Amino acid sequence: MGEQSTRHWAEDAIWFDIGATASKGVTPAYKEFDEAFSNLASCDVTIKEMDVLITERMGIVCTIQSWDLITKKDNEKSNLLVRQTDCFEKQNGEWDGKYVL
Repeated sequence: MGEQSTRHWAEDAIWFDIGATASKGVTPAYKEFDEAFSNLASCDVTIKEMDVLITERMGIVCTIQSWDLITKKDNEKSNLLVRQTDCFEKQNGEWDGKYVL
């Protein structure tokens, strides 16, 4: 899950996803995501709503997501409704597609 979740991140991305404090960089996120999602057999994500704001230098994407989860241990199914915000910064006049926050 760590690799999948961070594949489009800038190396120095700042993130607030799981822990109560902010962290910086792909490496700690990779580890934390792998630990947090290690008990799941599957996690299917559906985007329910999306709002996009683009300025000259920044792009912000806010989504409401439905997560359908199945645990490895007992195949228990559950659903979460999640809000996610991703920020992008234009580098040298180009959008590189890497999350920065």
